[in-house]
Amino acid sequence: MPNDVETTLNYAVPFDGEPLYKYIFSPPEGVPRKNFEFKAYPATVRDARGTEMEEKADLDVHGFQFVKHKSLETEFLDEDRIKEVYFKEAEQLLLSVIPWAKRVHVFDSTVRRKDKDPSDPTEGRGPALRVHADQTYESGPARLRIHLPDQADRLLKGRMQIINVWRPIGNPVAHNPLAVADWRSVNPAQDLLATKRIHPDFIGATYNVRHSEKHQWWHLADQSPEECLLIKCYDTVENVARATPHTSFDDHTSPPEAPHRQSIELRCFVFELD
Repeated sequence: MPNDVETTLNYAVPFDGEPLYKYIFSPPEGVPRKNFEFKAYPATVRDARGTEMEEKADLDVHGFQFVKHKSLETEFLDEDRIKEVYFKEAEQLLLSVIPWAKRVHVFDSTVRRKDKDPSDPTEGRGPALRVHADQTYESGPARLRIHLPDQADRLLKGRMQIINVWRPIGNPVAHNPLAVADWRSVNPAQDLLATKRIHPDFIGATYNVRHSEKHQWWHLADQSPEECLLIKCYDTVENVARATPHTSFDDHTSPPEAPHRQSIELRCFVFELD
């Protein structure tokens, strides 16, 4: 039986009508670190396991897709080996899944593992327990100009996507699975809140997300290290899923003795032009 979970998800609530921002370092004196907060709202996260969504969720329609893929890398402890082995595997995976793709370039990776309390900010990098999308419609092309500045203009003449390739490490996911919103249930103009992320040397941007009871959430129960979740973070094409909201969530049905979640995510440019 599907393991639908009743839980709460943390959505952004702006303090005022101003554009959202967050300082990633200490802000200037007298300036708040951010101008929004997160509030927990009740939500049902439906289980795709054994349903049509497990096999037929589509990046362009739903904004996410589940794929089976066994990696030669299993521990993800050595950064050089991750780049040499896993980056290449992920590139080939996306080339096989996305029919029009001619080239894939991995530009960022994050390993999340915490042995103790996932909410403890002092211990490793744990699950992101807030509803968000990794890129905005403006920051997607800007990212490309940062990482491939000499090629960006040419590559943007064709279709370009940013895909997050998310995979558990070591054991099936428990405690903090990853939920993704069906893009068809999202109203981008109302729900997606562009948020400046102010770093010491540059300003980036992501979407935080305003709560809506229309959002339909999915996860894959007991997702294993041989199952990847692909998440659409950006697309130059406008009439498809473009910036899929996602978040980790507290799964009260997880056995208390189950290992804490470990995962790796790669953010990848996918190009129509080589």
